[in-house]
Amino acid sequence: MCAIGDYNKNLLHISVYFYILKKCYYIHVM
Repeated sequence: MCAIGDYNKNLLHISVYFYILKKCYYIHVM
């Protein structure tokens, strides 16, 4: 149960990280 929770938390962090990365990328491109 705890392992699944950690996995979901990591997945969330990764998606947030990619979202910020994409945002920064678009700001630099524009």
